[in-house]
Amino acid sequence: MQKSIGVRISVSNDFKQAMKAPVKTIRATIAVDGGTSFVSSDQLISFSTEADGYYFGSTTKSLSFKVLGTEYSLLNTEISVVLEVCTSTSDDIWESCDLGKFTIVEQNTNLESETTEFKAYDTVGMMGRQEYDGNLSFPCTVANLVSQIASRYSLVYSPATLVNGNYSISEDLYSAISNLTYRDILSEIAGATATIARIDGISDTLTLESLPTTSLETLTYANLRKVSLEPIYGPVNSVVLARTPAEDNIVAKDDESIEEFGLTELKLANNEILDDDRESLISPILDAVDGFSFYPFEATTEGHGWYQCGDRITISNGTNTFDVIITHIKLSIDGGMKEIIKGVRPEEPDTNYALAGGITKTIYN
Repeated sequence: MQKSIGVRISVSNDFKQAMKAPVKTIRATIAVDGGTSFVSSDQLISFSTEADGYYFGSTTKSLSFKVLGTEYSLLNTEISVVLEVCTSTSDDIWESCDLGKFTIVEQNTNLESETTEFKAYDTVGMMGRQEYDGNLSFPCTVANLVSQIASRYSLVYSPATLVNGNYSISEDLYSAISNLTYRDILSEIAGATATIARIDGISDTLTLESLPTTSLETLTYANLRKVSLEPIYGPVNSVVLARTPAEDNIVAKDDESIEEFGLTELKLANNEILDDDRESLISPILDAVDGFSFYPFEATTEGHGWYQCGDRITISNGTNTFDVIITHIKLSIDGGMKEIIKGVRPEEPDTNYALAGGITKTIYN
């Protein structure tokens, strides 16, 4: 399996310590591109961010916030969000966490309460609002397709070694598909390369992160208000490339792992990139995901702010430890601060192995 620890939102140790304290003073600022800033101690009444994403797809973030006043015209305006915590009240020292950039897509004014509410998305969210217009060049490799999408959205992309990254796509796979967005294409690339596609809204960098094998940090029960854990998911030991609903399937599996742990299947259905050469593209994906596991969970933290979808962290109850993968985050400030992080178990696939064709591969570790 590929080795990865993920790319984090960068915060200082002082920020972490202050956010984990039982009592803290926080503030948030939403800066409007070339204009006014809304501060939680002044016009900013409340805000919340949500992030969703899992491996073999893309992760996106949305932002909702409410401000005092009604005379705004901010549609399609870019904004940035910064969360701060006071680390020294006597010296008035603040440490910050940059939550990234967003584009405002909705504005609702309440004339009675004299407030305005806004909805905004990060770049991946904006990709999901734009249908594919044929503005990609073929033939190209999978890696080059990532570069083209990054360039289209003015993102930085440093070419990385990707599973199936050198595979050549001979023609435009998406020209005849209706209602397809650029986010759909990015998610297909993530599936074909066994990664998660994420955008760092601070540096405008697009990354495709491989499955993480190292925990980024440990949270104890002292850092959590609530936590629930489910039985472990994995280890993954089978990959199915499917054409649904016909269930024309190709399978690659690790028989040794299945015998020891039971079957856990990763199913990628109707991926246009993989569809033309499933027999040769499936084995590198199995090599990348073989052994992947985590505990599905849901936790309410003290309010931290620096997590991203795809992060692997450890939860400790003082005796036992559980490695989890974050697939959903909701952070809100409305007088107080609340943060919920989740790791959702993928839906259980239903594959008839007796009818699945293609190759069957046994991996010996």
